[in-house]
Amino acid sequence: MTIDKERRYAPKVDRLLHIRKVESLSHLVLPVFPIKPLSTIVAGSLPPAADAVSIYAATLEKASPQLRQRVEAVCGPAPWIVRSAGNEDLTDNVNAGGYESLICHEPQALIRCVAVVAMSGSTEHAQRQLALSGHNGDAADIPCFVQPLLNIAVCDDVAPDHSPYLDLAVLDYMESVCNELMQIFDFTAIDCEWGLETTLGFVSVTTVMPMNPKLMNVAHTIGFGFACAQNTGSRATTLALRPASSGLRLWRGRHLRMTTVKHMYLLQVRPACSEGDFRDREVLTDACREALIGRYDAVEAGLLTLGAHSSGRALLAPDLMSAWRRYLALNANDKAEVAVVVVDEGSAEEHAGIMFRHQKITCIKMDTRRAPVGADCVVFDRGACILGDSTMLRSIQSVTRRELVLPDDCGLVFTDEVLISGGELARDCVEVLSELRSLPIASEVKDRLFARTEQPNPTRWIQRADGAVASPSLFAAIWRSQHSGETEKCYSLTEFATDYKRAFQVLQGTPQHELHALFALSSATRALVASGDLRIVMALLSCEAATSWVPPQTLRRLLHSAAVHVAAFRRDHAVLILESVALVRDECAKLPVYTLEETVSCLDALACSLEGGLPVEAIVSIRSLELPIVSGVLLARQALNKPVVLEPVDRFRQSVELFRGIVSGGDVSQGLAQQLITPICHFGLRFMMPVWRT
Repeated sequence: MTIDKERRYAPKVDRLLHIRKVESLSHLVLPVFPIKPLSTIVAGSLPPAADAVSIYAATLEKASPQLRQRVEAVCGPAPWIVRSAGNEDLTDNVNAGGYESLICHEPQALIRCVAVVAMSGSTEHAQRQLALSGHNGDAADIPCFVQPLLNIAVCDDVAPDHSPYLDLAVLDYMESVCNELMQIFDFTAIDCEWGLETTLGFVSVTTVMPMNPKLMNVAHTIGFGFACAQNTGSRATTLALRPASSGLRLWRGRHLRMTTVKHMYLLQVRPACSEGDFRDREVLTDACREALIGRYDAVEAGLLTLGAHSSGRALLAPDLMSAWRRYLALNANDKAEVAVVVVDEGSAEEHAGIMFRHQKITCIKMDTRRAPVGADCVVFDRGACILGDSTMLRSIQSVTRRELVLPDDCGLVFTDEVLISGGELARDCVEVLSELRSLPIASEVKDRLFARTEQPNPTRWIQRADGAVASPSLFAAIWRSQHSGETEKCYSLTEFATDYKRAFQVLQGTPQHELHALFALSSATRALVASGDLRIVMALLSCEAATSWVPPQTLRRLLHSAAVHVAAFRRDHAVLILESVALVRDECAKLPVYTLEETVSCLDALACSLEGGLPVEAIVSIRSLELPIVSGVLLARQALNKPVVLEPVDRFRQSVELFRGIVSGGDVSQGLAQQLITPICHFGLRFMMPVWRT
């Protein structure tokens, strides 16, 4: 069934209006107030000095003097959101994120907001994006629509690297809705955007799902905050993935937060690319891979989306949206050369990821700070990004493999009981592991998948509603089982998993015995252990071992500072404070010039700064500069006495991120040199220089 005969405004808004008429789905869509274009203003026909938005607003005010009252009658009182409905969301022209959407906080701002959205097709970004699909033309005003604004606030204790973990029943229901919508609109694959009101605040979700789940993965990208799943930026998101021809649920996320859904809303429906995930893939021969890694820099990386090639000219950026803007700024020849996009953060299902997928460009995630200067080409192969120049590309030898393509860094999540009374794995757990083992994926991908599924990992945590933080791995679930079992003893534990198991045993037993020195030092130790956060207990064990060389007063300061943050529901900050002992020790050990006395002095200075009120965010910002430890401590001390010193530090850090692109062009690179120089002059070159002693 299609709704072509019902078309009145534009596909985006017409679909929502149609869904509101479907009895089983109408409760999911908020009220909609459509606004047709005036069709009297074309940005390209205005004089150069004319303000198209102001002219449109004045014309709209004159044509619809009762617009505010009419919107309020349909959508209720402000705040509202004004959304675009232009030339987008079509099978042959997705144009995700091409136009603006604006929050309208008060009725007086409605006319201006509508004008900005209606004329957003005239922006340089929109015109460049439309040109990619061959939709050039005059930048006329576009249709838009108004809806009530949901409560988009997020709880204060949700950190930027936290992402939601939703109950499986919620995902099952969303997929059942997607199936119904694909039948209604005759889609072979669908892309839905959702807004969820949860116990931790607003959650944004993008679901990409095929009609035939045997050929294509089902993916949910989930993030805290308004439009986070559509424009991730530097915020973390969760990926909940159901591999093609499988009933498994794989999860990717550094710090998953369990949250309960109170209300669910369907915000957008569009056709998705139905390209299957069983793909022919070029893979380096073992001999070639070994030779390239031996000759060039290789960095651990994870696949976001697989394009036409896994090697070639690269574009680097902090996140996918930044990369997409840079890509749009390139000329046609430079665009054609880009084969791989490398970012620190991003999601295949966000707007920029969708657009890169339509351009058949591979996107991978890695620490872009590790990219060597001058490298403008990459080869992505089996979890490694090899960085070099065009000479490297000419030496590639590869073979073609057909396999199911999965994003990297995924794994199963275990939150329920996994053992039966006899200490053996429960049947459903055995079946899930068996299905995981039978996935038609490359052996090295399967090895990484099982490692992340079975073993505790320092980059994979889950936080329950009561605040307890633990590993979502199989072994962690076995250790916390109410039934005793020896299942994991046939496996070799990693060093981190061994430390995790010890911390868990400490938490379950008598912490005073294992942490007797810290308990004697400060009553704050008891509060830290009581948090139930395994990361904190692991850090406390490290601090306990450091009592042999760290002065009691220094440790007391750190324990007190960490306890203050735990009481304020900032557990991530408490972990960073306690881990500063190991950080300072390891940083000083990198150069054989620091004495034990100097190491202790650095740690004590940092502890004093934290106790004196230095924000942990300042420490994170300073650490991102990768200064020598002494320089970092000096800068932290200055930041405590004069917080304004951090402003140029942040500007410098942001400029470095902008400058990090291997491929850039157009307006992206203008002014970068001055942006880089100015912050350095503000806080002094001495903090950028290593400290050497002779």
